[in-house]
Amino acid sequence: MIGGVIWGVWRRAGGAVRAAAGSLTPRGWGLLAAVIVAVVIWVLILAWGQARYDAGRTAGAAEADARWRAAAQRLEQRLDRSAAVADRREADRIRDHQAAVAEEKEKIDEAVDAGRSPLDVLFGGL
Repeated sequence: MIGGVIWGVWRRAGGAVRAAAGSLTPRGWGLLAAVIVAVVIWVLILAWGQARYDAGRTAGAAEADARWRAAAQRLEQRLDRSAAVADRREADRIRDHQAAVAEEKEKIDEAVDAGRSPLDVLFGGL
């Protein structure tokens, strides 16, 4: 349908285009050619600029991706070191807590053996 409309407009305008083309002087043809060449050059410049922009953006993306990957790797190494330190400190806290519990249990056992209340040991001899 659209093709038919375009064809009809072209058929009707074709006579006007031929009449206008017949009335062009050599200078007019030169001017028309210059305009067409200028438009083609402009389109080529835009296409070239877009291609350079896309290439630069792609190269920049690859570089940024490489930097992000390196930063992530450094972060994982730091996390591993931090986890190791935290594990050591947790082991120390567990060992200290177990020692404190064992000492408290000994004091409670001594208090029970001596006939005193275990609550005196727990709450400081109230």
